[in-house]
Amino acid sequence: MIVTAFACKTNLPGPRVHRLSTWGLPFATCLLLSACGSVPQTLYYTLAEAPAASGEPAGNHQGQLAVTLGVERFAAAAIYEEDRLIYRESPFEVKYDHYRRWAARPAQLVADEVINHLAARGLFRNVTSYPAAVPVDYILRGRLLAFEEWDRGEQWFGRVAIHVQLYQASSQKLLWSGTLSRETPAQKRLPAAVAQALSTSLRQCVDELAAALAQELGQ
Repeated sequence: MIVTAFACKTNLPGPRVHRLSTWGLPFATCLLLSACGSVPQTLYYTLAEAPAASGEPAGNHQGQLAVTLGVERFAAAAIYEEDRLIYRESPFEVKYDHYRRWAARPAQLVADEVINHLAARGLFRNVTSYPAAVPVDYILRGRLLAFEEWDRGEQWFGRVAIHVQLYQASSQKLLWSGTLSRETPAQKRLPAAVAQALSTSLRQCVDELAAALAQELGQ
């Protein structure tokens, strides 16, 4: 579906020469295989790692909460349950990239990044995946609402939206919930640049999440 994934060059017309529509994929694949004599290469992407801990909790608050936060594996809207990269040119059409894939399902990548980035912020004594081998004081549950490339003319964006809920572990009482979303322009019109933009968007969402949790828990 992306011409740059092939070993040979093509002269496909149109402004989006790196994409092939889903309905035309079998025919286009036959042409490309005939021209190149090889199958397209599948490439895999992941998110950027969280920065090292700075020792300063979120929201410029002094001290650290002497509690452990457990983060459940995120749920996801149906279209984000598989590993193919998604791109859109309108709110009403979803397009899948057959030869560009995430290294893991997006919901797992997002949950891992939430854990790593919250741990790096130093707000909690410990942040771990849940269920956990150690007792936790609070549980964070989330749902992935958007995780995709948005194309608007010559500019591509990485868009992330998550809905999160904070529960007290002992009582299962809901303490706070919120929806966080960010959109970051990609530096280049390349899938790797979109993955970087998605990393930035997610990190900004987690920064906002950390500040909200600090306020809710009295820090």
